[in-house]
Amino acid sequence: MAEQGVKRHAFKDNVNLLSPVQATEILRANEMSRILTRSGAVKAVEWNQLGSNIPIEDTLAVAHCKHSKGMLFGVFDGHSGPYCARVLSNWMFPYIATALTPIKELQNIFSAEHSKDVRDELLENVTENIALVPELHEVYTRSLRKYAAEKLKTDSTLFETTLFDDAGVGKDALADDVINDAAASLEQAFLRLDDDLSREALASTKDQKIAFETMAAALSGAVSNVAHVHNNILSVANVGDCQTVLGSLGEGNKWISTRLSSKHTTENQLELNRVFSEHPPKERNSVIVGDRLLGHLMPLRAFGDFLFKWSKEVIQEHVIPYFRNVAAPLNYHTPPYLTVRPEIRQHRLSDKDKFLILATDGLWDFLTPSEAVKIVGEHLLGHEAPEDVNAATHLLRHALAGTAAGLDHDMLAKLLTIPKEIVRNYRDDISVVVVYFDSEYLQKYPFQTEISAQAA
Repeated sequence: MAEQGVKRHAFKDNVNLLSPVQATEILRANEMSRILTRSGAVKAVEWNQLGSNIPIEDTLAVAHCKHSKGMLFGVFDGHSGPYCARVLSNWMFPYIATALTPIKELQNIFSAEHSKDVRDELLENVTENIALVPELHEVYTRSLRKYAAEKLKTDSTLFETTLFDDAGVGKDALADDVINDAAASLEQAFLRLDDDLSREALASTKDQKIAFETMAAALSGAVSNVAHVHNNILSVANVGDCQTVLGSLGEGNKWISTRLSSKHTTENQLELNRVFSEHPPKERNSVIVGDRLLGHLMPLRAFGDFLFKWSKEVIQEHVIPYFRNVAAPLNYHTPPYLTVRPEIRQHRLSDKDKFLILATDGLWDFLTPSEAVKIVGEHLLGHEAPEDVNAATHLLRHALAGTAAGLDHDMLAKLLTIPKEIVRNYRDDISVVVVYFDSEYLQKYPFQTEISAQAA
């Protein structure tokens, strides 16, 4: 945590500091916990958010896939406004669920006579959807239905040999093809949703009623980490600089942190090399300027941000006439410069794996993955008497107030008292999801009944 010291102590104004009780009220304002009663690898989930931007640009989501029986967890960190992140929190999981749902159920859900919200048919939400204007809901419902219709017409091995049978039981949770199918479905959903963000924005420029809404989602952007858990298979898809970290209990009750995502920024040399390789050598000095893509964008992978993806001709025809203060970046010669193709990592869970932390970069500005895992792990084992029962809130408190000597409540009060006009200079929006695994379930998996069925 020492590397963040300058950022932590930069604000010195002690006027009107919050009391410890007031600070705790702010920290706990958005905390939530859910104990899951259905059998599976996940037994509970906790989450919390602390805003900095007004309105907050982060969103998060947790849901059950009704037909594939998996669970989805996601954090979405918006930039240039909250618009793209809000769309993702509403529609990312339906796209993933569509990719994972068995074909028989998919046909029923998307049949012409089906009048219910297709999202409710695909998912059982644990978190609440952020309300979008009705017109925007109609736009993305139409896009999702088109995506499903195309999948139903496709004689695709990925889709026909779905990850799950009709009962939602994994055909072979240890087989490589199951893992590959989960990864392919996540990637397909990421790419398709981003394509639809583009398609709907360009189609809407002739309809002023929804043009602002769809174009705002397309011109703003968001990075994302999404985790999918089914049986003992954990799959994580990420674009940008959110992070997902697995907490496992090793020998001697020592906590082990495993990163399941990479930061797609110029700090990542492999990612930097990828960007350079996709453009002519003569652009090497202009594609990255000041550690930013074309001198503007910090993440090198993201949803939206189509000013870094569309051609100059598309920007000239569809954007500038309606948004005259918008233009393509300088040195914009060989788009697209930005991709939403996710990096996917997968892990077979065991009873040693205790929890998963998904968080936007606001948390990682203050904590390393190993520090975060130790904080949640000690909290889980009851090795301390924490002020917060909710582990996500516990992480927030340590992120803002943690020092080598322990928690500094004055520091916490300062960071929560900074005026809204300048608070973004000292801390970012923070969203945290903590997922707890069921050790007994994982210790017994695969179950004998499933082994016998597979053998038969």
